[in-house]
Amino acid sequence: MQIYRLDPARLCEIQPLFRKVFGHDISIEFLEWKYGNGFGESWGCVEDDQRLALHCGICYRDTALNGTQFRVAQLVDLMAAPKPRGLSRRDSPFAVLMREVLKELRTPNNPEALAFGFPSNRAMRLGEKVGVFRAIDEWLELSFRHPGVAFFVELQSGLSRSIKYCSNYRPAVVGDDS
Repeated sequence: MQIYRLDPARLCEIQPLFRKVFGHDISIEFLEWKYGNGFGESWGCVEDDQRLALHCGICYRDTALNGTQFRVAQLVDLMAAPKPRGLSRRDSPFAVLMREVLKELRTPNNPEALAFGFPSNRAMRLGEKVGVFRAIDEWLELSFRHPGVAFFVELQSGLSRSIKYCSNYRPAVVGDDS
C-alpha cells in the first residue's frame, strides 16, 4: 500500500475510480480546476496492482472565526474501490489514508487542522468506526456568499445532496445518496 498526494499530472488516475464509485465520468479539466492552483489537493492510495484504490480530495475554504482567518479543509470525493477485504478495520488502507490526510492539514493557516465534509451515511459510519472523523452537527441548509456569485447548497433530509447554482463557482458538495 502506497499513500501519496497526486500532482496535477496524475489527476487522470482518479477518473476510473470515480466512474466505478459514482457511476459517471468526471473530466480531467474539472479535476484540474477542482484540485489545481492551490485550491485543493488530491490524495490517493494504491495497492499491489498499482491502480488507485482509495481517494480523498480536499478543497480549501477561507473562513473566519472570531475575527481570525483560517483556511479549513473540506473533504470531498471520498472514494473506495470495491474489494474483498473490508475497510472498517482501524489499520485498513482507508483508515491509514485518512489519518495521513488529516495529519497534513495542520499548517500556519489552519493551526487546529480543521476539516469538514458532507459524507454519505455509509462513509460517515465507516469514518466513525475506524476513528478518523465524527459528526459534530447536522446542517439542513448551508449558504456560501461570494461577491458577484450567487449559489447555495441544499442538503435534503440528510441523505440526498443537491447543488443549485448560477454563474461560476466551485462546487461545495460532490456526493452520492448511498
